[in-house]
Amino acid sequence: MTVQNQPQPDRRQAHLEPLLPTIAFQESLPEFTEPEEQLAYLSAHSIGHTIGQMLSTKFLAEANEAEKAGLRDEVLIDETTGLLNKRGFAEAYNNLKSIPNAKAIIAFMDLDHFKAINTKFGNIKVDGLLRTVGGVMQSSLRDLDIVASYGGDESALILQGVNPEQAAGVIQRLQAAVGEITGTDQIDLKGDRLQLSVGITEYDPEASMETVLDAAAEQLLLAKKAESGKGQIFFEGQPITPSQPEPALV
Repeated sequence: MTVQNQPQPDRRQAHLEPLLPTIAFQESLPEFTEPEEQLAYLSAHSIGHTIGQMLSTKFLAEANEAEKAGLRDEVLIDETTGLLNKRGFAEAYNNLKSIPNAKAIIAFMDLDHFKAINTKFGNIKVDGLLRTVGGVMQSSLRDLDIVASYGGDESALILQGVNPEQAAGVIQRLQAAVGEITGTDQIDLKGDRLQLSVGITEYDPEASMETVLDAAAEQLLLAKKAESGKGQIFFEGQPITPSQPEPALV
C-alpha cells in the first residue's frame, strides 16, 4: 500500500496566526506572493494596534484622573460663594500640621445686618451678593491665605506667617474691600455699606480645629456685641489695632 505524502504546512504560517485577530479587516487582506510579505504586513498592523491600545488606555486614565480632580474640586467648593467649603477648610487647616513650627491666625467672621438684607431681597438674589463678597474676599487676601464659606454669611480664614496685629492689617484691607461693594445686577444696596465683624485667635497645633474655630467664634460674638459698633476685629476679648506696615498682598 502506497502512502501518499501529505503536504506539510509552511511553519512560517504559524507565526501569522497570533496576529490575525488584531486585524479587523483580515478577510480582505491583499494578495501576497510570499509568506514573509504577509508576516511583515500583519506585524506592522499589530504593532500599530498595540500602540493604539496603549495610547487609548493612557488617554482614558488621564481623563479619569481629570474627572476625579474635577469632582474633588466640586466636593471642596461652596456652590454659592465659590469659596472653599467646610471640608475644603478642614483640609487646608490639616495641612498646617505638616508645617514645622507653623505660625498662623485663625479668624471667624460674618456680615453685619445680613438678616435684614436677606429679608429685604430674598435668598436667590442674596446668593448672588454672597458670591460677589466671596470673590472680593479672595482677591483681597494674600496668595498663601485661605478663606472658606462656613454657611450663609459666615466665613473662616487662615492667615499664615503673621501675628495678631499683622493679621488685623490683612483683615482691615479685606473689610475695606467688602465695604466698597454697592450691590449686584439684582441688588442695589442704596448706600448701605456692607460690614464684616471678625474674631481672631492664634493657631494651636495641639488643639483640634473645632476648638480653635470655637475660640475665634467667641471673639466674633464679642465683636458683634461691642458698644463701639459693628465691623470690629476682636482678639483676646478686645478690639485689636493693626500693626504698620501690614503684610504685602503677595
